[in-house]
Amino acid sequence: MAHVIQVGAGSGGMPVLDMICRDPRARRVTLIEPDVYKPHNVERHLFPPSAVGGKKAELAARWLEERRPDLKVNLLICDLMDRSMQARIGEAAAAADLGICAADNEPAKYHFDALMQRHGCKRVKFSVYVKEGRASLKATPVKE
Repeated sequence: MAHVIQVGAGSGGMPVLDMICRDPRARRVTLIEPDVYKPHNVERHLFPPSAVGGKKAELAARWLEERRPDLKVNLLICDLMDRSMQARIGEAAAAADLGICAADNEPAKYHFDALMQRHGCKRVKFSVYVKEGRASLKATPVKE
């Protein structure tokens, strides 16, 4: 799992990214995330309230750097479906060993799945469940 490409660093994507980065087999991460950290994100996110207004991708990169200074992080601060970025996103996907979709909308999920299939990248679907204030994570490999 040398190179991981992930779309999404929101309240669902950050716990996944945190767990992935703690695995020493992960050597490189490409993160695709266009959003800004907003006040309504604070109650369910790993980032502190003081980070409101920052780009989630940059906040995630700092989070990763604090935990894994040896991890190479490539940020694509853009919408996954931005036509002007498809060549760069495609290059990152082609170089990835594992693709993780933590997007919060269906069109992006379908787009990511097609992208990963096109480049022969292994895909994993993550589901986050919250019950009685405790979150749990389920990872399911996507069958080819």
